[in-house]
Amino acid sequence: MTQPVLLQFTRRTATLIHGAMVTGVVLIIVVFVFLRQAIEQEPYRDLVLVFRIVALAELVFAAILIRVVRHRMAPFEPAGDEAEWWRAHLAQAVIIWALAEGAALLGAILWFLTADVALLVGVAGVALALLVLNHPRALLGV
Repeated sequence: MTQPVLLQFTRRTATLIHGAMVTGVVLIIVVFVFLRQAIEQEPYRDLVLVFRIVALAELVFAAILIRVVRHRMAPFEPAGDEAEWWRAHLAQAVIIWALAEGAALLGAILWFLTADVALLVGVAGVALALLVLNHPRALLGV
């Protein structure tokens, strides 16, 4: 009879997941910047105010949820087993990263549609900063 394979959730695993999410957001933003410059279509400037409100609401909602999820994560004890901590908290970490990633992508998409720099810098940039600031070492508190 074969033994079940136990997945080793380590900081390296978390770092790879987090890095893939950050890289994906950055690449999407870069692609949108190049497409926006190359596209012949006029941006939807009449929807800028609505999109700003929607994007800001999403950013605030994501930031609040990130705070709630982080607050529910047990702190890592320096004498504890890091792999065990990641096994218990990787899902919460991915939720935190997905919330920030989603807000950043929304800001980038709405900027692409409107060419409003406030959506790119103010929403996508702040959400990307939230994603980067919640890196695996920060979640561990080391």
